Amino acid sequence: MRKGAPQAVWFYAASYMADIHNISADETLGWATPWSRRKGDTPDISAFLQFKFYEPIYYHHPTGKFPDTRELPGYWLGVAHHVGDALCFYILKADTHRVIERSVLRSALPLLHQNKETAFPQDAFTPCFAQALMPTTPSVDSTTSIQDRAVQPVDVNPIPTTDTPVAVNPFPTTATGPVQVIPF
Repeated sequence: MRKGAPQAVWFYAASYMADIHNISADETLGWATPWSRRKGDTPDISAFLQFKFYEPIYYHHPTGKFPDTRELPGYWLGVAHHVGDALCFYILKADTHRVIERSVLRSALPLLHQNKETAFPQDAFTPCFAQALMPTTPSVDSTTSIQDRAVQPVDVNPIPTTDTPVAVNPFPTTATGPVQVIPF
């Protein structure tokens, strides 16, 4: 699997893909979703906006004792439709590799949450995130002058001067240049 998930969770991957298909608009349905065509209402996509399949997460462990954390590492497998509320998810526990349902969790990606890090066990169930999460540093030629390397301000929202359509860049920029996007 592309996400580094083990083959043992193939059913959850297939269920996740079916869920995504059912809440995505389809041209053959007149840009309606299969969910809305079948049930007559707009699907709630909020459960799918928080996490990606097999994303490392921390879930709430209610029996944790102080001063230890009450969060344990795991992997997000999808939405648990028939358990709990609408934001209840299937979690693969990192230590026992059992699937549980939880609704209190947060992402464990270090780029988004640097206030807490727990080591995930290195085994067949743990994908290698190290290469994807390592920031790259652009190389600078030593013969380039300081003026050539100076950062120029970027106009993020230019005002079009003609009636022709203008393509909008979906990626934000900063005063130092484009924001680095790291694919997962």
